[in-house]
Amino acid sequence: MLSPCRRVRPVSFVSALATAASSADAFISTSDSDLDPESHGPTDSTLLRSRMWASVAEGNLAVALDALGCLWPAPAAPDYNALLHAYLRSGRAAAEHVAAVISHMRYAGPALNTLTFNTAFNGLLRLGHLDAAHAVLEEMWSGCGFVPSFTTVDRLIKKAVSGSTLTLH
Repeated sequence: MLSPCRRVRPVSFVSALATAASSADAFISTSDSDLDPESHGPTDSTLLRSRMWASVAEGNLAVALDALGCLWPAPAAPDYNALLHAYLRSGRAAAEHVAAVISHMRYAGPALNTLTFNTAFNGLLRLGHLDAAHAVLEEMWSGCGFVPSFTTVDRLIKKAVSGSTLTLH
């Protein structure tokens, strides 16, 4: 069974991904929603989910997270993982936004799991954000105690070496 990742300490992960620390809470706000979070009917849930997927397909993560936050029952880690996956596939992903979602999950949302970290790592690595992908692995290990697999670390090293101008004699 996966252990929940809930430690109270400074948010070094968000600062490692550049300027997301100050905007993480403002970025993930459900107060401006134009949908009524008090009505929890299936139609509202369907409307929220379609709004969420349309927004994330456009790369608008703030609106997608707003819709996700209004779902009833409260969204769990698999919901956030699917949202992160779709956002990273949208072609408009920013490392700061991924960091904000992970930070939000860590301190206010559902407990992070290894799939959350693997989704973020794989997406960021595929987009070429090596520093951000490395920061995800650091947070996975030092922040939550999950051990990255050898294959994961190997992929990061190969990607880093393939982009360098290293000459061996």
